[in-house]
Amino acid sequence: MSFIHSKSEAIRRLQARLFNSRFFTISVILHLFLVLMLGSAVIIQSSAPPADFTGGDGNGKFVQEQQTAPPPPPPPQNQNIQQPTVQNKALTETIRTENANAPMFVAPVVVAPAQPAAVAPGKIAEIKIKTQQLSLKQQQAIKQFTGGWSKGKGVGLGSDKTKEREFEFVAYLAKYGDPSDPARGGDWASTSIIKDGRIVKGSLPNLLRFMVMFSKGKIKANAIAEPLDLSSDDIFVKKPPFIFFTGHRNFVLTEREVQNLQKYIQLGGCIWGDSSLPGRRSRFDLAFRREMRRVIPDADKDWELLPENYPIYTKNLYYPEIKSPQPGLNFYKEPIYALKFGEEVAIIYTANDYGDMWRMAIDEKWQIDKTPGGPGSGDLLYTDLAMFQRLDIYYRGLELPHIINSYKFGTNAVIHLLTRWEDRLKSVPSGL
Repeated sequence: MSFIHSKSEAIRRLQARLFNSRFFTISVILHLFLVLMLGSAVIIQSSAPPADFTGGDGNGKFVQEQQTAPPPPPPPQNQNIQQPTVQNKALTETIRTENANAPMFVAPVVVAPAQPAAVAPGKIAEIKIKTQQLSLKQQQAIKQFTGGWSKGKGVGLGSDKTKEREFEFVAYLAKYGDPSDPARGGDWASTSIIKDGRIVKGSLPNLLRFMVMFSKGKIKANAIAEPLDLSSDDIFVKKPPFIFFTGHRNFVLTEREVQNLQKYIQLGGCIWGDSSLPGRRSRFDLAFRREMRRVIPDADKDWELLPENYPIYTKNLYYPEIKSPQPGLNFYKEPIYALKFGEEVAIIYTANDYGDMWRMAIDEKWQIDKTPGGPGSGDLLYTDLAMFQRLDIYYRGLELPHIINSYKFGTNAVIHLLTRWEDRLKSVPSGL
C-alpha cells in the first residue's frame, strides 16, 4: 500500500509541475504537431536550367541562342499637328547704322508650289532644305541682299586681312510675343532698358559699340534704336545680317512672322538666338528651338552642333585667339546649335547667355566702363552696376577676362554672318 501511495503521490507532483509550466507544455505539443504534419513537405523545388546564351552582341548585351522574331511594328498613323496661329502683330526693335540712304530691296512674295516647278522670273524659290542646292535665281537674290555689308577698302581680302576690311550693316533686336497675353508670352527686352518703346541701353548695342570702337571705325554700326514691325516688309529693305532673339520665357510667333522669317533666311539673313537662362531645357530654350523649327520645318533637318573646325571658328576671324565658344554667364559653355539653309547657317543658337555678359560695357582701356555714358555713345552705353555689385552672389563668370572674351566671340560670330556667303557667290552674276 505504501508503494501505491508513493506512486500516486509522484503522479500528483508531476501533474502539478506540468500545470505550473503549462505554457512550456503547450509549446512542446505544438512543435510535435508541426513536425508530424510538415515532416514530409518539399521545402525547395528544383528549377529548370536556364536557356543557353551565346557571347555578346557587340554592345555589351547577351544574346539568347534561340530567339523569336519580334512582333511587326504598328502601321504608321497620320498625325495632324497644327502649329499655333496668332493674329496679333509683333514689333522688332531695330539697331540701325548711320547709313540711312541704303538702296532699297523689296523681297517678292514667296508662294509654296504644290508640286516642284520652275521659279518664275522675279520670284524666290520656296525653302528646299532637303536638296541643299540653290538655284541661280536664289543665289542672285542672296548676293544682292548680302552684298552691301562690305564697304570700300578691304573688300575681297583674305581671312588674315579681316581687320583691314570695312563693314556697314544694321542689326535688330527682335520684339516678339506679348507678356500680357499667355498665348504669346515672351520677354524680348530681358537684357535691355526700354523707354517710350525705344532701346536706350542694352547688351546688343554694347556689342556693336565694342565692334566700332576696337575696329577704329572700320565697322560702322553706331546703334540707334527705332521700332520695326517684324511682320512688315521693312526687314527686307533694311537688310540686316542677323536678327537677335533673347529672353527668359516661352513665346509663340504669329504665322506672318514665321513667313517673313522664312523669306528673310532665303535671302541670306540669319536669326541669332541667345538664351537669358543659360543651359538647356529652360523655357526660352524650348520655345526658341520649337519656333525656329516652324521657320525651317523640314522633317529631315534638325538642330546640329557646329564643330570647332567650322568656319565660324576658323575663317575670317577678327580675334584669331578665340577658336571656340567662350564661357557665358555662370560659366556655361554650350556649343553653337544651328539650322542651315543652302548649306550655310540660317539660324544659330547660343545657350550660354552672352547677352548678360554684354551688359558690362568695356572701355578703350579694356576695363569695365562704369560711367553713365561715353564719347559718341549717347545713352546707349550700358553697364548694369547692380548686377556688377552682386558678383559671386547671384552671378558667376562676370570676371573681366571672361567678359572680354565673350565680346571677342560675339565679334567673330558677327563677322562670320557678314561674310559666310562671299566665297560661294563670288562667281555668281549679279541681277535678278
